Amino acid sequence: MKTLLKKMGLLSATATVSLGTAVLPAAPAQAAQPICPQVIAVCTWTEPNFEGDSRLLFDEEAALQPPVRSAVNQDFQTWCFYDRPFFDNRGRTREVNRGETVYDFGFSALSAKRGQCVND
Repeated sequence: MKTLLKKMGLLSATATVSLGTAVLPAAPAQAAQPICPQVIAVCTWTEPNFEGDSRLLFDEEAALQPPVRSAVNQDFQTWCFYDRPFFDNRGRTREVNRGETVYDFGFSALSAKRGQCVND
């Protein structure tokens, strides 16, 4: 009888543990969070989602090397990122407003400067 009760208790405990893990929700996937020092600048990364090499932009860059794909604008002004060097707006551009976080420009930015993107 004692053996039977022990086996039933073991089965009950096993079932509870199995059911408990099956009912628990899976942890949600978290998006990458940028690590950017608290300075008045634009933090940039060479890969989407704040991966790859990082650097700070304090002033315009006519030829970003290496190109950048994601950014956090902690400057007080809007910045424009260009897919061509020397602020050539014949290609794609992306404005990054003050306080904005961009996970992926959708292109590799080869130049950047303060101000709105102006298309001629």
